[in-house]
Amino acid sequence: MPNAIYSAQQKHQFIHRGVEVMSDGDQLSHAILRGAVDQYGTNIPNYHYEDIHRVIDVSRKRFIKPCYHNRC
Repeated sequence: MPNAIYSAQQKHQFIHRGVEVMSDGDQLSHAILRGAVDQYGTNIPNYHYEDIHRVIDVSRKRFIKPCYHNRC
């Protein structure tokens, strides 16, 4: 996941429908930690508090641009 976010945030060139295209990168790339719903309809996360801190630490180490507001 961190590699995909980092890659998406970088400028790159690619071929789209036979045409070479330049992208400035997607600065709004982000991680989504998903949960599940049990048999009773209760929402349960599949991650813990420690996992959130781990994602933040890994993101900082890989120079992923942070997004701390709700618009990302």
